Parts: sequence; structure tokens; C-alpha cells
Amino acid sequence: MVKQKQKNGSRYNEREAQAIARWIRENKTRIESMDHGHKTRLKDTIAIVTPFKEQSNTIKRELQKEGLKDEELTCGTIHALQGAERKVIIFSPVYDSDKTEFFFDRNTNMLNVAVSRAKDSFLYFGNVDILPVKESLPSGQLARKLFAHKSNQIVGVSSFQPDEIIANLTGAKAHDDWLIRQLSRAQERVDISAPYISNLVLQDQAKPVLVAMESCINRGVSVVVHPSAEMNTEKK
Repeated sequence: MVKQKQKNGSRYNEREAQAIARWIRENKTRIESMDHGHKTRLKDTIAIVTPFKEQSNTIKRELQKEGLKDEELTCGTIHALQGAERKVIIFSPVYDSDKTEFFFDRNTNMLNVAVSRAKDSFLYFGNVDILPVKESLPSGQLARKLFAHKSNQIVGVSSFQPDEIIANLTGAKAHDDWLIRQLSRAQERVDISAPYISNLVLQDQAKPVLVAMESCINRGVSVVVHPSAEMNTEKK
């Protein structure tokens, strides 16, 4: 789990910052060519917004590590933009738990202003599972937008470092086969965290996975699934 921390009363999340900096570095050429193929400066195309000053400092350090210090990207609270727009706005929420009031829910204009500053894309780099889908709060409104289409997911982003990734999986079958292998090897506990695992998928489209989970449990192994609440909410 990606953990938030505090320094001088301000929250920060190193893994989130690392994921943002790495994504910008890996997509730098594509971002600079967003203006109909004409190359533009990175700082004129993308900006990073976060509710916390310490997270802004953490992101800037990670950008420097990725060789992006000289790009002079705008990174800070919503006030750092000073009313300016960018084609891409990255939002770093920092929070890793929904057991606290989100700072950006206290001021209803914060998220709205951040989203409105994005001319083409608003990218949320954070834990989507903590967003309250059914709430009328700004975070709930954002959640419904993010979960509206599966295509909204940012592909290729991970909070893990490259050397921490065991396997890159493409397609449902590869995902299911890998999960079944891990379930067959487990001895004590398996935690499964996947935003698109739902009761319907397990029962109708991934029965071999369900069988493997049942076999695992019958061996005395604890199996805990952490699904997305949105994907398991029955549509009316």
C-alpha cells in the first residue's frame, strides 16, 4: 500500500510523487507534441497540482531525479497556476485512506478550479479506491467522472519501482493465469487488489479464478479481495 506521511504538518506521498515524475519523463516527447504535432515546451503543456506544500516539494525532488529539473514545471497548490491553463493538469491527492476528511472537499472550488485549468486532460495520480462514489462532495463528483469509462484509466502507471514489478500482464487471460498460479502457491494469505474485479466478473467471466480461490481457502489459506466499490455497486 502506498503510504502518506507528514512533515511540518503537511502531508506527502513519496510513491505518488515518484509515479508522477516517472510518467512525465517516459511521456515527455508525446506531451511536447500535443499541439497538433508542433513541439512545445513541457512547462507550457503540463502542470502538477496538489493540496499540500510538502507534496509539491517531494514531486519537485522526484522530477529532479528523473532529469526534469531544467523543465521548470509548475508544481504546487492551485494558486501556483495563477489562473493559467495547461493542456494537461496532473492532480496529486496524497491521501491513502478514506478515514479522514479530504482537504480538497473542505473547499468546494479547489477541485473544480483544478479541473477547469485542464484544456485537454485532467489526470488523477492517486488511490481511486478511497474516493466516495455516492457522495455529493467534490471527491465524489470526481470519482463518478473517473469511473464513467474504463478507458479513463491511465495505462502503464504504477506506484512501484521497475525493479519491484514481478510481471507485466496484458489481457484478461494473462492476468487470470498469473493469478491462478499465485493462488496455487500461496501458503498463508493472498491479498488481491484490482479495480476491475467484481462479483459479476468472478462468477461469469473468471470462474477458473473463483475455483482457484476456493481451493486456496480449502487449504487453510486466507484470501482477501480488495475490489473497487464502484464496480461492485449494483446498477439500478
